[in-house]
Amino acid sequence: MSYLWGPYQMLAACTLFILTASRSINAFRRMIIGFMATILLYFLLPLRSWAQNIVLWQIFWACFLLLCIPLVRFCLHCHWRQAIYTVICSLALQHIFLCLKFIYRLFNPPAVLPELIILVILYTFAFRFLAVRLFTDSFWKMKHLDVPSSLVVLLLVFGVTMQGDIHPILPSLAYELADITCCSYVLWMQAVQQERQLLEREKENLEILVSQQARQYEITSSMIDRINQKCHDIKHQILGAVGNEENNSLKAYLHSLADNIMVYDTAIRTGNKALDTVLMEKGLICRDKHIQWTCMADGSGISFIRPGDLYTLFGNLVDNAIEASEKIDDVDQRVINVKVSVHESLLMILVENLFTGEIVFDHGFPLTTKTDGEEHGYGVKSVDYIARSYGGSLNISAKDHICQAKLLIPIPGGSTK
Repeated sequence: MSYLWGPYQMLAACTLFILTASRSINAFRRMIIGFMATILLYFLLPLRSWAQNIVLWQIFWACFLLLCIPLVRFCLHCHWRQAIYTVICSLALQHIFLCLKFIYRLFNPPAVLPELIILVILYTFAFRFLAVRLFTDSFWKMKHLDVPSSLVVLLLVFGVTMQGDIHPILPSLAYELADITCCSYVLWMQAVQQERQLLEREKENLEILVSQQARQYEITSSMIDRINQKCHDIKHQILGAVGNEENNSLKAYLHSLADNIMVYDTAIRTGNKALDTVLMEKGLICRDKHIQWTCMADGSGISFIRPGDLYTLFGNLVDNAIEASEKIDDVDQRVINVKVSVHESLLMILVENLFTGEIVFDHGFPLTTKTDGEEHGYGVKSVDYIARSYGGSLNISAKDHICQAKLLIPIPGGSTK
């Protein structure tokens, strides 16, 4: 009659995963309603008589699992593929407990308390360490199911288990250990699938971001060229007007106006047009935000980097430094240093800035401070993505309120000097 507790164990497993996938109050309410209806139906059926016949019970168990799919879909308000995925994971977890219980009974008499302790320990472990890997953000964006793993679970539960019941003379311990191994493998494969989908989506987002920033470079480069030309012409027109003006106050005003325009007429010359463009753009932003900007850049040896990639590298690193500098109340402490140099066959890009507060790192990268973190944080990742595509590396450190981003990229063909 221990079979009668199987549906309750299954519902408990579903509960763990539903609560992990969605913490909303509506999902919790739907789960209470759905589970109460399922339990009521469970009590109304003549299950004790069905449990006497193993084949009849397996048919009921299959029907109950199929019922769990719309039940989970109702609770999570999700697509069928998410519901099937949740039921598969719940079934694997429930079956692991079932196997552990049978192994316990091979060496001990049936007892409610020890078996309950095994259930609590297993489900707690699954909730704390396994569910977070099985139900990531990729769960809600799942495009397909891992069919082979699903078939393994079904064949395991309805094939191997039934064989164990029909042929009790075969080593029971071997059957249970095989079941645990296969179910654990299924859960592990599902977790790997989730991580793989997460990486694929992140790679797609990075490629889109890099492509957008490459187009932004073309727009910015053209715009800065036009601004420089116009400012150059206007400056000379103003200086020409100053020479013909006798009013000292007006002459002083025109000189001041010419000096302000010279900021936009002063183009940065590093030897690389893409680098000139991004440094000019970020330098103007720093001036507008009252950030001290120092730059020592030799762009003569970095022509091997595509202009769009170069714009992305500097744009994201400097943007992060600007964002951190803006949070400093003392304007004199708003400082950003940029250095680009070539040593033998290695290109080094260094961006330093002062910061206030604390920077939290995750896997070597600073965590975004924006509230919608899922949509942000791709700037540094895109820099790392591009650096790796050129065989380089990105290292970010923070010490004594100085944040340093160092990018090292090998130069193809050796030294440029």
